Amino acid sequence: MLFLRRNAKRWAFLSIFLVASCVSQPNEGRAQYEQTLQITYEAEELLAKKHYQQASDLFLRLAQERPQQAEFFKLQAAQAQFNAGQDAKPALIMNSVDVNQLTEQQRNQWRLLSAQLFLNEGGAEQAIEHLILVVESSLTSEQKKIYYESNAFAYALIGQLNKSVQERILLSQFLIEHEEKLRNQRAIMALLNLMPLDTLEQKVAQQQNELYTGWIELAIIERTELKGTPEFKHQLSEWEGRYLFHPAHALITSEYFLNIQLSVANIRNIAVFLPESGVYTEHAKAIKEGFMAAYYQQEEVLRPSIRFYDTSKSAIDLLYQQAVTESAQLIIGPLNKKTLKKLVKAGALKVPILGLNYAEELSDANLYQFALSPIDEVNQAVAQAQSEGYQNALILAPDSMMGERIAGYFQTAWEATEGQVLAVQKFTLGITDFSEPVKAMLNVQESEFRYRKLRQVAGAIEYNSRRRQDIDVIFMVANHQQSRLINPQFYHHRAGGVPVYGLSRVYGGQQDLMNNIDLNGVRFCTIPWLFKGVYQGDLTMQALSETWQQFPDKFLSLIAFGMDAYNVVPHLNELKTMQYQGATGELSLNDANRIERKLVCANFEQGLAKLMTEDEEIGEPQLKPKLVNE
Repeated sequence: MLFLRRNAKRWAFLSIFLVASCVSQPNEGRAQYEQTLQITYEAEELLAKKHYQQASDLFLRLAQERPQQAEFFKLQAAQAQFNAGQDAKPALIMNSVDVNQLTEQQRNQWRLLSAQLFLNEGGAEQAIEHLILVVESSLTSEQKKIYYESNAFAYALIGQLNKSVQERILLSQFLIEHEEKLRNQRAIMALLNLMPLDTLEQKVAQQQNELYTGWIELAIIERTELKGTPEFKHQLSEWEGRYLFHPAHALITSEYFLNIQLSVANIRNIAVFLPESGVYTEHAKAIKEGFMAAYYQQEEVLRPSIRFYDTSKSAIDLLYQQAVTESAQLIIGPLNKKTLKKLVKAGALKVPILGLNYAEELSDANLYQFALSPIDEVNQAVAQAQSEGYQNALILAPDSMMGERIAGYFQTAWEATEGQVLAVQKFTLGITDFSEPVKAMLNVQESEFRYRKLRQVAGAIEYNSRRRQDIDVIFMVANHQQSRLINPQFYHHRAGGVPVYGLSRVYGGQQDLMNNIDLNGVRFCTIPWLFKGVYQGDLTMQALSETWQQFPDKFLSLIAFGMDAYNVVPHLNELKTMQYQGATGELSLNDANRIERKLVCANFEQGLAKLMTEDEEIGEPQLKPKLVNE
């Protein structure tokens, strides 16, 4: 979960002249001092131009040339790497910094940066341990902004929503730009909306400070009154009279409360578009099972009215008009990508749609797209491989439109990390012997050709085939049946030590020691619902065992998908600044209104699928879903 770097401004050079004065040593030459000062200024200029990697390189050079200030310069190098969007590189540099050699101000910077790095990895507790040691009185205004935002994020992650709200209230006094103030205020409201209503009412009764109480009363109004109604407007007007100088007036004038937000509190009618016949019938049934399980899990008084529409019987544009006529306030679906495209291109969307698929070219202010997209799996596999330091990759994919598309995702994502794709090897769908495509990918055929030529000259000689030696990682686009046949070929052709990343489809959904022994070493990223202790909602795999046992294993993820399709609705407005911890991943909304998923990664060891970070197996239950500040 990436911490928002847009607020990670430069801190080091607020004291640039102090640094310049410190670098001079009594016995050094004037020329060396001036050279150090010049390089320092060059690094500052690079930071101003957002050339973070080059700035980091200069700082590391200074760390080598100026050993007495090495810890300071390493810290600035790590900060520059972090501002560039890196996590692994700054973490390595930070580990080499001797904190005892830093001044108090520099130690504050080190602690703040350490906290941000931990937050990006989900380590809220470790982040808080560092933040507690920060000396607030010696922070600059910019540092205080990052300090309070980090605290707010960390407390939200561990479920201490009230503390998170209080940190955001403190943060507000250090925000200057109007939009960032509104963004913080929207986050405060989102956090308060996650707290039980009776808890909010108790806090109002306690009559704490006026600023805090004003926020809570505003959240209660939003929770208890339907937006746009005369009663809501009356309650809002009375609140404005009681809190004449409250900062939330800016939120009110921004029309935040005039937009009917997608929340269970004010959406009373939901239309669901799914097919009841045709190719995707079973897929739709699995999604519907998960959807309704989440629906009945909710308190009855909060449940909206749900009406299902059969997309296999009527034209999608007519169904849409029917749903609108029948008072639908939100439409979930359709499932088919072509149908979704047709609906969006038919005309203006009066009622918001949460499409259950994804098409890159689609765009509409009232369209949200949510899918179990391989793009999320590819991006996470690539990020995982990149963090391991791999450079040269091979891609193995089926010779099909889908295979070509996903291979393209891998190549684009890998090259974006400055990695190199040495070859993309295709295999024919339906084959059961993968020796030839694997040999071709590994250049084993060239080795065998050279051997045959040599034997013609030298006669019978001892021979061991050789594969190419320039590969660091293999990305494999294949289902679990194909992968079981492909992976042994890597071992057979002496590539068993090369890391292999597959897609979620390499794992059928349940442990299968006998068949999955052939997948040893294969890594993949998939939905948290399949892992013990990761998804912590009430509707775990164990809780829904009777439901998913009705379906083939390949539909397990669709049940989790249905659960999230319902549960994410109240949070659609906050997903651009918050994350929802769902059954299919940590969900966030990008600028194109597509819900992106952060997955969990695993590998096969002795035939068992296990988390890569913990010695745990897949298959059993799991934190109540919650929003966390991104």
